[in-house]
Amino acid sequence: WVGRRMLPSAVVQQLHSEAHGATDETKSFDGIRRMMGFAAVHQAPWLVFVGVPVDAALAPAWARLRATAGSALLLLAISLGAAAWFSGRLTRPLLRLSRSVEALGRGEPGPAAAAQGPKELRRLHTTFAEMSAALAQRTEAQRQSERLLRELTDHLPALISLVDTDETLRFVNQAYEHWFGVPPQQLIGQSLQSFYGAEAYQAIQPYLALVFAGEAVQYERAMTTLAGERQVSVRLVPREDAGRITGFFAMIVDITEQRRALARQALSEERLSLAMEGSDLALFDWNLPGCSVYHSAHAAAMRGEPTRVDGRAGDDELE
Repeated sequence: WVGRRMLPSAVVQQLHSEAHGATDETKSFDGIRRMMGFAAVHQAPWLVFVGVPVDAALAPAWARLRATAGSALLLLAISLGAAAWFSGRLTRPLLRLSRSVEALGRGEPGPAAAAQGPKELRRLHTTFAEMSAALAQRTEAQRQSERLLRELTDHLPALISLVDTDETLRFVNQAYEHWFGVPPQQLIGQSLQSFYGAEAYQAIQPYLALVFAGEAVQYERAMTTLAGERQVSVRLVPREDAGRITGFFAMIVDITEQRRALARQALSEERLSLAMEGSDLALFDWNLPGCSVYHSAHAAAMRGEPTRVDGRAGDDELE
């Protein structure tokens, strides 16, 4: 090393200008970075240097840093483990409770998760379990009521349905399948217009307006079914909830045979009346409770009483 220039000339000049002493980190001619310290000698124009390789100078610090980092990592791992254990102890019951709440939201109230965790969480579990049990009881009661309603309406010889304010079918009984060949499940959610067709829907619109205004309606009309065209009697009853119309119940009864029987009866009576009027018999029918008498035209003529303008029999009140 003797006779060699340890540092670049610029560095040496800087050190001479700071002759009172200083420290610096620089690379020597051998390529090793050293931490350099120097001081001026008062008895001679010398600068005394002390140089320590940076790696050697920082070795104790790095050792302490590694020890500290190891301790910190160990402490961090312990902390993370404790946090994971505590969070798991807290979140697992919450996750079970969350799954129970989701099942409840889907309409599947089941047994609530076991109460675990902190006191507040156990209290929450208990409250939810009570709520879930009460809801399960109400849900089961509602299902039994719906089954009973279904069994009752399915055995009625009439069409029973529930329609909402959007004129959409929300409930139909089994008779719809017998009349139209469509299962009830496929009719739920269908509108009245699409089910009955535009022409029939146009005819029943005035009655729909009345029932949505809160008035019970009854009328007759023709309806096309699998058995052909039938004459039906329709009764619409408003459905209210808290004073608000939410839809209506509809009951449709087949009265085709009754109408045919009445038509046959009217025709038979007309034939009998025509036969009697064409005979020479004087016929009368005295209604004692009503104090009235029915007489044929021939009977009126025999008694010297006027007949109806059409020459047929009539009714007289007796005094």
